[in-house]
Amino acid sequence: MAHFTVVLAAAFIYLVRAQDGCDDLRTAVYYQIAASSSAQIGRNLTVNGTGGTDSPNCTVCQTLQGALRQKGESGNLTIFLSGGILQLSSPLNITGVSGLAIIGDREVPSVIRCAPSFNVLVNGSKGVYFANITFDGCSARNTSSVVLQQSDRVVLDKCIFTNSLAQAVVINNSMSVSFVSCNFSNNQQAINCPSSTQSTPLMLLIENSTFISNSNNLPPQGRYGGRGGAIRIDVESNSSASKVCVVQSTFTNNRAHLYGGAVYLNVSSETEIHIISSAFSNNSCEVSGGAAHIDINAVSFKAIQISGTVFSGNNGSVGGALSIIASVVREEQQVSINKCLFTKNTGQYDGTALAVVSLTGTNELGLPIGVENCDFNFNSGTDGASILLSQSLVKFGGVNNISCNTGGGIALYGSRMDVQGTVTLYKNYANFGGGAFLTGKSLILLYNGSVLSFNGNRAYQAGGGLHVRTISTVSLFAVRNKNCFIQYLNYGRNDIPPSQWNTTVEFKNNQAGLLGAAMFASDFTQCMWLGNGKVVQGQTIFNPTNGTASPFNLSENKVDKLMNTGSWYMSEDFASEAYRLNVFVFNQWNTNSMPSSSNNTIHMQVACGEKVSLILHAYDQFGNKRQAIWMAILEPNNEKELGSVSGDGGSLSITIPAWNQLVNASSISISVGLNEIHDSLKTITFPLSPTSCHPGYALVDNSTCQCQPGRTIVLQCEQNNRYIYIKPGLWVNYTANNTLYSAKSIPWYLGCKRGDLPECLFLFDDVDAQCGPNRTGVFLQSVQRRIWSDNGFTEL
Repeated sequence: MAHFTVVLAAAFIYLVRAQDGCDDLRTAVYYQIAASSSAQIGRNLTVNGTGGTDSPNCTVCQTLQGALRQKGESGNLTIFLSGGILQLSSPLNITGVSGLAIIGDREVPSVIRCAPSFNVLVNGSKGVYFANITFDGCSARNTSSVVLQQSDRVVLDKCIFTNSLAQAVVINNSMSVSFVSCNFSNNQQAINCPSSTQSTPLMLLIENSTFISNSNNLPPQGRYGGRGGAIRIDVESNSSASKVCVVQSTFTNNRAHLYGGAVYLNVSSETEIHIISSAFSNNSCEVSGGAAHIDINAVSFKAIQISGTVFSGNNGSVGGALSIIASVVREEQQVSINKCLFTKNTGQYDGTALAVVSLTGTNELGLPIGVENCDFNFNSGTDGASILLSQSLVKFGGVNNISCNTGGGIALYGSRMDVQGTVTLYKNYANFGGGAFLTGKSLILLYNGSVLSFNGNRAYQAGGGLHVRTISTVSLFAVRNKNCFIQYLNYGRNDIPPSQWNTTVEFKNNQAGLLGAAMFASDFTQCMWLGNGKVVQGQTIFNPTNGTASPFNLSENKVDKLMNTGSWYMSEDFASEAYRLNVFVFNQWNTNSMPSSSNNTIHMQVACGEKVSLILHAYDQFGNKRQAIWMAILEPNNEKELGSVSGDGGSLSITIPAWNQLVNASSISISVGLNEIHDSLKTITFPLSPTSCHPGYALVDNSTCQCQPGRTIVLQCEQNNRYIYIKPGLWVNYTANNTLYSAKSIPWYLGCKRGDLPECLFLFDDVDAQCGPNRTGVFLQSVQRRIWSDNGFTEL
């Protein structure tokens, strides 16, 4: 009874140390281990495996089959295996047995080796205990080593499974199965529980076990191929109230063809999953979940808990360490990741450490997932963030550190990130959004007392701390900045201005190669309500005027405008896409707002044979310059290119063709290439309106335009053959066919008083420019009609 006492004591100490969702399974298993290993109940037999024929009542038997025949009506049976190799010449069927223990030698390994196609079958049995046994190569390509079928309370203790050409253990429609201190290596999958055979609740405990270099390289055809290199558990709706516990176990160098390099779990109704105090290292798969992949397919599942676990050096295209895919929507948070470390995992896309993806097919966010007191560091990908949220909701509680990740810290695609505690994004690197990248209807929601820090992150292009490429975010009730990508949770009815938010958001020492050292966003216009009823261009909730309290703290963010040459500038904390486009034409600025969602037009009237000079500038919402270049001058109907890109990108000189050379005399288009952050050059097209000649000029030989000075109105021609100088005392305009007309006016109402140049320059595209201070053409016309109505109009 001494051994029985020791086992119970060890079990009690362990239970006291770790109170979690697996205590009930652990308690039952350790009592069963204690009772079975004590070898004091029922009949005890020994198998020496020397071969030969066993007598009906052997006590030292030659074969396991012979020993099993002694079960009879005698109650519990314990079989001790001697050390060495026990070769099975036929399948070992344990059918309809209750209370069986098969215990190997503790000094010399007891090895069960099977002939091809022979294995161990436990069928319709209860209370079966295996201990200290090595199952070596005990399977063929399509035959599992051990099959547990319609059985309950099966425990495998300190067993070794190795070199199986198929699954080491298959669980079919069994209830309570436990693996304690077992070792699985070099198997074609270690444990497999297919849903098609599991109609009863499964209680599975895997504790203090090791899984090394197992693989599932089965073809991807069908539902289960290539899933779970070490473990695949499918618990579906026909097996309600199931529980799977993986405790203090290690998974190393396992591989799956598709999902879950080490573990694949398919979760359905009333199911609990617990992964506790375990370690996953150097596992891999080709698609998602380099270490573990979890599919959630039922809204009524109970809980998924991952705590105290280390994910290191795993690799998967998405979810380099862990991927969670939810196909259901649920309000309660039943998925938690607590006190876990994700380090040095790799992936090709976003989610090099963790990927949370919703596949609901709706616009709703998927299952809320809690992440608390976790570290994500030194994960890397081609251009993928450490954490991926896709149409998902993740709540960060406690203290979380996301640091030193290559490819970025966190990426939100139509998702919400709730900051309930502290989240620090430190020294992460990416092309866009070193710390965080948001796109679609994504939102960062700040809670009362929360802290969000962007410190030392780097974007090689735009958004050193945060990069936002979004159309509109999720709207929250009673939030004035309801379409801003950062909001504060407000439980009351009144909007809370940012100056009263009880939260801290820090942007410090972030860097960007091109734009927005602290933050780049495609549009800031939804983030401008400060609570005072005023909206100021270039002022947002992130950079209010001096003296206005703000939860946003910015310091020492830098932009390298010289493309990573090391010449840092202490400016451009914020940047947006090009918002305003200015075109300087003929000594005048033609200014036009340019939202990225539409092509606004700048109308310019040009004449045949005219040389046109244009200068182009683009600006963002904060007045920062953006690159814009002239692309080409085209005649649309025949797509004839009439001009080309200018050398310096800012200025362009073109000559309009002769009138008789234009196929379509009504329209010529000019294309501007606007440098956007993600789409390289966005082409904006502005129409030019060709006319035969400008007012004051006449068409000669149906080809070119010539000035006609000395007439009633024209004093002199302008050197560029575009405008004219008019005689003093006249207010001038022109008709739809460019015919000039004039009217006398009070001289001091006009800019042109004595014929002095350039005051008398008439700009047909800015008629009011001829008026004196505070005068307009409309007012001048009414004055001249009242005083000199009998003079009529003088036409040229």
